[in-house]
Amino acid sequence: MTFILKMAWRDSRASRKRLLLFSLSVVLGIAALVAIGSFTVNLKQAIDDQAKGLLGADLVVSSRAEFSAPVLEHLAALGGERSRTREFSSMLVFQSANDATRLVQVRAVEANFPFFGDFETAPA
Repeated sequence: MTFILKMAWRDSRASRKRLLLFSLSVVLGIAALVAIGSFTVNLKQAIDDQAKGLLGADLVVSSRAEFSAPVLEHLAALGGERSRTREFSSMLVFQSANDATRLVQVRAVEANFPFFGDFETAPA
């Protein structure tokens, strides 16, 4: 083993700067992969820990079209509390800002929502 190391060291004499650059590149690449992997795991864990509060419920069933009667019956058979929401996009006009407009998403929610957590509005 020592012979191999001696030969490698002798071969690297001509280009030690390149060897150092290559070694640093490998070390930085591995460090970046570990950091990104750790960040991903921590982010997933934080989302899982706060999922009920973020979602406001245990389960969300959504569709672009109205649910058919059999689907509604099946959902009712599951039991538990339910709350319906409607969402749509619209334009909002700010009369105080020279009729400036903004695209907004409007969400209408039944009174018993959210099942977990609280709604906070500003101004209250």
